[in-house]
Amino acid sequence: MLGRANRCLHWRDMCKLRDASVAVYELGGWYSGHNDREKLQMNALKDGFDGTPVVEFDWVASITLIDKLLAWLEWLHPWIEGVS
Repeated sequence: MLGRANRCLHWRDMCKLRDASVAVYELGGWYSGHNDREKLQMNALKDGFDGTPVVEFDWVASITLIDKLLAWLEWLHPWIEGVS
């Protein structure tokens, strides 16, 4: 029921923005994985609006040592989460 209410709110926003001549409505990111059920359900919601996905960037460049450390920890996160 919450999913339907959320879809309705997005739809109403889109209608109002269309009437205001706004051409683009950003629904947020896209989950490219296959394991997280909640994120896959969010992708299905976004697919239901029949929009066109746009890839803006696909990577992050780590320049400083701290950036590289944080990127490594983020990469390590799924394995750490599975252990606990």
